[in-house]
Amino acid sequence: MYWIYVICFGLSIAKWADVDWLRNLSWWWLTLPLIASIAWFEVLEREFGFDKQRELQDAEYERSRRERIERGVGRRRR
Repeated sequence: MYWIYVICFGLSIAKWADVDWLRNLSWWWLTLPLIASIAWFEVLEREFGFDKQRELQDAEYERSRRERIERGVGRRRR
């Protein structure tokens, strides 16, 4: 999910190390995706409620997981 952070970090390290194909590229082009992803994950995701939707999906998964485990343990005890 946060793969864009890894890409931006890798490109920044490559730019700092003066890799040939990044030498003439402005720092703004490297930081723009990072700024956009921070805006998405910290502002827009909360505004549109995607974080709450993910929490509900995770809670549903955990509930169904616990039920499957209880059913499996109950079968072994018989």
